[in-house]
Amino acid sequence: MSFSQSAGSSFLPLLSRIVLGTAFLFAGWYHCFAQVDFSDAELTRIDAMKSSASAPVQVNQVAWEEGTDADLSDDPETPRAAAASSNARPAVYRIAMDLSDWGVKSGLVPLAWGIVVFQMIAGALVLLGLFTRLWGFLLACLLGATFAFSSVRANEMFSMNPFDWRGEPAQFHEMYFQLAGFVLAFGLALTGSGVLALDKLVFGERVKVAAQPPASGS
Repeated sequence: MSFSQSAGSSFLPLLSRIVLGTAFLFAGWYHCFAQVDFSDAELTRIDAMKSSASAPVQVNQVAWEEGTDADLSDDPETPRAAAASSNARPAVYRIAMDLSDWGVKSGLVPLAWGIVVFQMIAGALVLLGLFTRLWGFLLACLLGATFAFSSVRANEMFSMNPFDWRGEPAQFHEMYFQLAGFVLAFGLALTGSGVLALDKLVFGERVKVAAQPPASGS
């Protein structure tokens, strides 16, 4: 096997795993554990997405707001810190709002949690190279669906002149990240994990023995 063939079948899958694995692992971790600030309008949408727990959350929020003026007037240093944290919610609600914008009507919060947990698990296992073909295929499906819902449907990139795409930098980079990620993920589904992967330890390498031509008689 030549160097270029070895690089294509071994080292390029490794680089693809590093890029995809870290991207999805970090994204999933952020959306699971980070707290971000939402506007009042966004908080209203979040409360509407919640299930049976929404009523007590709204009551507690209203009670906090009613006591805010009296509490904050006593301590001049409290308002700024309290206001900064009052609108903080888990970043996973960004995913839920994106799903709502894409036309999903029900189960937004559970679906968003499922997506971000999947991102973390898939990212970690792709990075480690375990069941790489399976996770590569699933990530390709996720990226393809995201491309269809966001770039094609929500951002309407294909209703624009392609030469004007770069004039919308956020949508342009988002679309090409999705396409590049899809290509990398689909490539892993086809080629496997490459070198430095747990797949090699767990399943072993398939050794292909080329058929040898019969020895010519003397």
